[in-house]
Amino acid sequence: MSEMQSAPAPTRGVVFVHGLGDQRESETVVLFGRALVDWLYEWHTARGRKQDFAIDRTDLAFWPFDRGTSGSHPFTRVRVKPNEDKDAELWVLTEAWWSASLVRPDFWFLVGYFIRYIQRACGELFQTVVRRLKRHWHYPDSTDPGRWAWLVDWINSLVTAIVYLVVGYVGMSLVLPIVLLSRLPVPALQSLAFGSVLDSLVQIQIGEFYTYLNDRLQAANMRRQVAASINWLVKNQHCESVSVIAHSGGCDIAFGALTDLALKQAGALLEPEVLKRVNKLITFGSSLNHSWLLAPTVQVGCLPEHIHWLDIWSAYDSVPGKWPNPPSGVTVFKPSEHLVRAQGLLARPAADPSTANGDPTPARVSEDGAGVEWVRVTRKGQKLPDGSRANNDTYTWVPVTYDPRGRYWPVSEEVTNRMIVLIDHGLYWSNSEQVLVRFASEIDADFYQRSRFWRGDAGYVANSAMRIQGRTANLQQAVRDRRTRVSLLAAGRLLFGLLALAVAVVIAMLGFTSPDGEIGKFVLDYLFGTILNVLTGPVGNFFNWLASIVPPWLAGVVGFLRAAPVYVAGSIIVDLPAFTCGRSSATDSTVRTRTGAASPSTRSQPRRPDRPLVRSSVMPNTHFG
Repeated sequence: MSEMQSAPAPTRGVVFVHGLGDQRESETVVLFGRALVDWLYEWHTARGRKQDFAIDRTDLAFWPFDRGTSGSHPFTRVRVKPNEDKDAELWVLTEAWWSASLVRPDFWFLVGYFIRYIQRACGELFQTVVRRLKRHWHYPDSTDPGRWAWLVDWINSLVTAIVYLVVGYVGMSLVLPIVLLSRLPVPALQSLAFGSVLDSLVQIQIGEFYTYLNDRLQAANMRRQVAASINWLVKNQHCESVSVIAHSGGCDIAFGALTDLALKQAGALLEPEVLKRVNKLITFGSSLNHSWLLAPTVQVGCLPEHIHWLDIWSAYDSVPGKWPNPPSGVTVFKPSEHLVRAQGLLARPAADPSTANGDPTPARVSEDGAGVEWVRVTRKGQKLPDGSRANNDTYTWVPVTYDPRGRYWPVSEEVTNRMIVLIDHGLYWSNSEQVLVRFASEIDADFYQRSRFWRGDAGYVANSAMRIQGRTANLQQAVRDRRTRVSLLAAGRLLFGLLALAVAVVIAMLGFTSPDGEIGKFVLDYLFGTILNVLTGPVGNFFNWLASIVPPWLAGVVGFLRAAPVYVAGSIIVDLPAFTCGRSSATDSTVRTRTGAASPSTRSQPRRPDRPLVRSSVMPNTHFG
């Protein structure tokens, strides 16, 4: 932007709230903001409007080398222009850096809590996988790739369920003693890399989670960081609207800040004049379900009625596991009538989809701003007035009705990252087809479907063809293409594991292993050791030590388990470049001019499946990605 050109007033602010772990100052702005800024740049460039996008200013702090500007928050300010016929906007992206604002508990104090956390969490996650195994597939106008992908997903889910059971109830009994031994002042024991990794997990990540739920004094200080960032955007940067985007454990802190009565008093950081500017809470990979499981009386506040709540999760993300599911009788989201109509929200009796009645597809917003929803008029086989029988279910639009006594739930969006339970939690920002496009649209418009980022150059149309998340036909195809790529790679990982097992069994039967019959040792040390030893060495050393102390009858099992790190490392090494190449060759359809400009499908009132998705892991205001 030239010196003579006046800058538009900043109108939209975003607070990124990081999750559990050791984050440095400015790291969240860089890691979260970079993905969003790159997507915005590509979107403008694809339309030949590169001049409409600019990074107006970036001010980061990396203490002690770069302290940033005194009195400022780390931030970046970008200029965007989603609508050619409207003025440009400035988006101010900042962070709530809270990981340095607490004293973590002692390791020994956390051991018991850690065991309880892992076992209860794995139990819940196992139930989530079971629900996924039972869900329906390939309903009309969905983004499901096909029946073959259902089979891949089913097998992958089954493997994931086994992983949860092993980690939660078998692995902990084997690993925890190693963690405890690594704390003793014995150099040989302290050098166990596997123990030190879990030591960090217990004291840093679980420690922060425990502190927030159990230490009232420090929890208030952590919430203050979120409130201070919101206050700075409103009072210093003069933002007219603020979206809070929180990840993992940061979701607890963001939700806590927005429901903290002390912070909302007159003169406080979130006084009414400040809080009214916050219009959205967007959580992804949320840990709130774990909070409600372990400390059901802590996170029981209710979000202010004017704030819309969108929750994004992946079934293969081991942290959220499913949609937000607060304790029975606890209301965490009670939107105003205006918000219900503006966002097209539907009241339902419970978060559990098995208790939901009616059509699970959320309502849409019509041209005049009145909420509308899609309801069934006739059922297949129903007798019609002319005496004939209906061949299919039929649906029509009706106005949304606000129920002041009804229960409302956050809009829950299930997405597909990579279908890898070990890393899906950190891959949301790499999902442009489902996550980044939604983030940009939610920031840009009160109702995301009205944003140009969501609908490209097509006009807004509230019709039956856009009922599945309101996607244009080409954006819907972009999501289907992504899910196809992910399913193919998941199938490749499964075949990789089966091939490795088959080769190991054949070689063992031929008597080529040393010692005879120890398949795991051969696979790790001979078949893959020369290629992957750098990555699997520390874990392999751990299994060597474990095999030396267990009874002889258990040594063979331990030896076979040594092949596990090879499979994990090998499949991920193959998966990462393959996914990147596939994505590049397909070209990201969320930013292409032609795709973005496509109009919604013109088919009217498409059929619904005979059985709505209520029985599967879908709830009202919930989508499958």
